[in-house]
Amino acid sequence: MFNKLAGLLRKSDYVAGIDLGTSAVKLVVCQIKGSKPVLLFATTIDYTEHVASVREVIEDVSFARVMEAVWRHMPEEVEKVSFVMPGRFVIVKDFEVPQTALNVQAFVQEELRRDTLLPLDDIVYDCFMYDYHGSKRALCIIVKKDMLQKCKSIILNMGVRQAHIDTAMTALANVFNYNHPEEADESVVAIADVGKTNTNLIFMREGNLLYGTCLSELSGSLIDGHIAEKMGIDVGQAEELKESGLVDEYILEEAVSALSAKLAGEILTQLSRIGSQTLDQLFITGGNSILPMLLRYLKEHTGVPVDLLNPLKKFSVSKHVDKVFLEEISERLSLALGGIINVMYSEVES
Repeated sequence: MFNKLAGLLRKSDYVAGIDLGTSAVKLVVCQIKGSKPVLLFATTIDYTEHVASVREVIEDVSFARVMEAVWRHMPEEVEKVSFVMPGRFVIVKDFEVPQTALNVQAFVQEELRRDTLLPLDDIVYDCFMYDYHGSKRALCIIVKKDMLQKCKSIILNMGVRQAHIDTAMTALANVFNYNHPEEADESVVAIADVGKTNTNLIFMREGNLLYGTCLSELSGSLIDGHIAEKMGIDVGQAEELKESGLVDEYILEEAVSALSAKLAGEILTQLSRIGSQTLDQLFITGGNSILPMLLRYLKEHTGVPVDLLNPLKKFSVSKHVDKVFLEEISERLSLALGGIINVMYSEVES
């Protein structure tokens, strides 16, 4: 599939990926050129001066204000935008599809109606079918329709030709599959996007997304809280010290170890959702993935190899991009880059 992408997108296509984080928007712009997307621009845009929280951004009129701020950084050539819906606004349901189900679509809809307690007319969902251990399973990624339509409408009003709405889980799966195709085997792989206040966690096997969830308590905020408590400062000051590298090494190591233990425990617990007792490898990304000792402690607590996901591994980078700045923010760009891959896949399928 990947070798077909370049021929199906026009060379003039400029695609932007937007990931709305807890306190900043991550924006990337690529041009499809040759056999790879070429990264032309990447930045992070803080929006905390204008709004209180990401929930306020999505549910209130402030989303338009945030998008206006993003558009001031957007190259005018951009025609297509992929907006990544934050994981906390995504519902994930997975279930086994019995062999006796004559109409799989009707079965899936009935399961969703019962599990989500929402009318089908109020949701939009993608359903992924896969075989696992001899049984057929369905994974449904669900977003409320009014929320999706609002986001899409505001983005289109900015003047772009197409607005795609992705989700944190599918964007993470896409950026992993595109950059690490060698991992698309029978191994069960977990990918954790460790952010400021949430960790998006997915499981993959043979290139298939098996399950995904958003862990609201297991994130960089746990480390910030630990540092704040030990040093008698507020959480904001703790975060600044963490990012500056000025935290006492023992306190930071203690905090990272605590996060690693809880995150590893949650990962191993979630394995039961996909009917697996073993995990073969863990990849991590996100703004907190580069914390000292996180890889080592996660490896100790999970007992499996742990590596950083390289979201730019298969991307070309324009010579005009500031490579030093890009290296500083690259681990925060995985979801935005996954959104761009989603647009490429959509072109293949259309």
